[in-house]
Amino acid sequence: MSSALLSAEPETSATAARSRRVLDAKAKRSYNTVDPTKRAQLIQMVFTDQKTIKEAANRLRINYSTAKHIIKSKKSMERNEAASPPQLSSKLAAETKHAAPVDI
Repeated sequence: MSSALLSAEPETSATAARSRRVLDAKAKRSYNTVDPTKRAQLIQMVFTDQKTIKEAANRLRINYSTAKHIIKSKKSMERNEAASPPQLSSKLAAETKHAAPVDI
């Protein structure tokens, strides 16, 4: 009984750091990305063809949660583009950037 207590290593900062490294190594994960063509097909099926996200995801063999995120991101991007002020055309912006100051 006493030998079991002696063999157990007390928790020190060194052992805690070592256990954190082991946990961090296990926590790292690689993710698969959705092919851009499948992403475009999903967006088309949901917005143009009026399919549900679930139907489109099943047909394209995309995870439902991933498909929801793609559609949510697309809607958010469209809202941000609609709310942003109109941009100057690149030609007009270049002309105003290099224009000489006018004295009045």
